[in-house]
Amino acid sequence: MRESVIDLQMRSMRDNLLELKLENPQDIDRAHRLGAKGDSKPRPIMVKFNFFEDRERVGKAGKETLREKKKYGISQQVPKEIKERRKLLQPTFDELLKKGEKSYFKGDKLFMSGKEYKNLPK
Repeated sequence: MRESVIDLQMRSMRDNLLELKLENPQDIDRAHRLGAKGDSKPRPIMVKFNFFEDRERVGKAGKETLREKKKYGISQQVPKEIKERRKLLQPTFDELLKKGEKSYFKGDKLFMSGKEYKNLPK
């Protein structure tokens, strides 16, 4: 039951990006700042796009622009449980990237060259 709730959260968050600057905001359904006001650290911005294709286009352009600026980032919003599962896989992901392997996350699974990576840490 919990997995189906997480799946529903993933589907509802699929049009959202975090931490974004736009010159043409016409593609945006809404945007919110996250976190408590007055906190000393920068607050992320969640943006919901009208269309998934717009989110992909802006996300790709933003990632290319921000590649060298470690202070900023763009990421897809995912449920807390998925974020925690990805965090466990992050060292393996980083190692694959260092080896030059094309790797990415899809949900809570790690993929390498289009196939699910099975040699995961226990």
